Amino acid sequence: MRAYARVLIGAGAVVLALWGLDWCLPARARLELVLPPGTDTPAFRSGLAGGWADLNQRLGPDIILNPESFSYGFKDKAETPPGWTEVPEVLRNSARSYYLRSGHEDEPNLLRAVARLKPTLAGLNPRIYFYGGGYMYALAAWTAVGAALTPARLVRGVEWYMEEPARMAWLYRLGRSFSAAAFLAVAWLLWSTGRRFFGEDAGLAAAALWSASPGFVVQAHYMKPHLMGAFLTLAAYRLAAEALERGPRWGVAAGAAAGLAAGAVNHLGTAAVFPALAALMRWRAGRPWRGEAAWLGASAAACVAAFLACTPYLLTEFSTTSAAMRAVGRFAGMSAGNLWTFAVSGLPAALGAPTAFLLAWGLAAAARSRGDAPRVLALAGFGLLYPTVFLNQSAAGLDSVRYFGAAAVGLLLAGAAAAERGRAGLAAAALCVLAAGARSAVIDYNLALDAPGTSTREAAGDWLTREVPAGAEVGLLRLPQPANAPTFRWDRYRLAFYEPSAFAALGDGAAVPEWLVLACPSYDDRPLVGGVLARRYALARAFPQSGPAWLRPPDGQGWGNPLIEVYRRVP
Repeated sequence: MRAYARVLIGAGAVVLALWGLDWCLPARARLELVLPPGTDTPAFRSGLAGGWADLNQRLGPDIILNPESFSYGFKDKAETPPGWTEVPEVLRNSARSYYLRSGHEDEPNLLRAVARLKPTLAGLNPRIYFYGGGYMYALAAWTAVGAALTPARLVRGVEWYMEEPARMAWLYRLGRSFSAAAFLAVAWLLWSTGRRFFGEDAGLAAAALWSASPGFVVQAHYMKPHLMGAFLTLAAYRLAAEALERGPRWGVAAGAAAGLAAGAVNHLGTAAVFPALAALMRWRAGRPWRGEAAWLGASAAACVAAFLACTPYLLTEFSTTSAAMRAVGRFAGMSAGNLWTFAVSGLPAALGAPTAFLLAWGLAAAARSRGDAPRVLALAGFGLLYPTVFLNQSAAGLDSVRYFGAAAVGLLLAGAAAAERGRAGLAAAALCVLAAGARSAVIDYNLALDAPGTSTREAAGDWLTREVPAGAEVGLLRLPQPANAPTFRWDRYRLAFYEPSAFAALGDGAAVPEWLVLACPSYDDRPLVGGVLARRYALARAFPQSGPAWLRPPDGQGWGNPLIEVYRRVP
């Protein structure tokens, strides 16, 4: 029976990780929907590629230190006339994005960082700073191997890719497949660790809970380092737990794993708490404190060495790196209130409410099991690492769990608690898996639908073209990108682009466009501009995600096949 369970859980994890992996990739079909016929010429592409190079040269090598890189591309409002025959300057970056960008706004930055890596001391700095070099190096190696095994090609510069957007799509597939591999690696490590310390049933339950949870499934579909960081955090726990029984060398390895976690996502160096707790627990069990202090020092040294091996630019370019990290900190959204918000909103959204309850049950069961050293280690580590969620930019969001590296350790405790209850506990875990898996399946279904011809992006664009007369004024909050706009011909309308805060500040006497298009991919602007909407507009048509409403993710957290609404100005 357990063999069947392993096969079923493994197959389910693979399906949920890979289904919809191609969502919103560069495609000629979408490019041709937004640009007039005859626009896509070699001269036009060459001009866009040259402008891209000029832009990056102007911003400098450390783009994050240039305030222009975080601007909207215009101030307050920009307009373009209908019927143009040459792409207006304000839309040139948008046009370039349909050749090169995906539906996730961070992914192009990661690909660019990978492309900049070179086997020289200066070339080891990816200059992205949001994430550690360890992830970037691993992603680069994965991409290089993938390019040798797939139709993908690695070419410096963007001109070759702009000749055919499908060429660029292959690079995104490779990057996303690395996230999917990390997702599956965590599932395997949960099973292996659970089996090692709590029994086969506990490992299977933990792996199934992870594999079905929406907040982890959605992360398997875009390029980000957090799943790699979750694997390394769980590895630090596993190695520290081994140190409790098999000796200090395992604790030193746990320190190295924590350093690698920091090398992937900087704040995940907090995983070093696991070897520290293991040393404390061994000392309290009667081992000499000098010996424990000695190996703990070696573990700390291994942690620092592993981190610096992933981020050598921290030493070679300290002033630039520290300035960039301070710039990143401005976007962290640190708040003590995140601790509560994540517990009551973010974690249940990521896991599903039943799984979140099972996790709480697992924590409570661990608190009562003082004699079970691996379980106490997991509980203490989970509790000590939980405050890291105060760094969370979006503590209530579906994928906000990516900031909490110890989440997998909590699921390990949930699986152990379920297994202890025998058939009743495993049945409860199975129900949790079914409930979470249903939402994950709907998320994947919408990701799979986010392809030319089947997405809400095309449906909304088709409706606009049919129902809104040529020459009408259409407003958008932000310049169009593959992530945030329906696909319609940009030369058909008088387009008005607003910064969201500028639109929200418009008074009753201010002129507003007759039509307004709002997309909710990874954000939702409606609360910000709700006053203007309520006073000046009526909803003309909505294009929601597919699937039962009670299983769809909240608006603004759907990524693929996002909600798009079209409003019309009231008389």
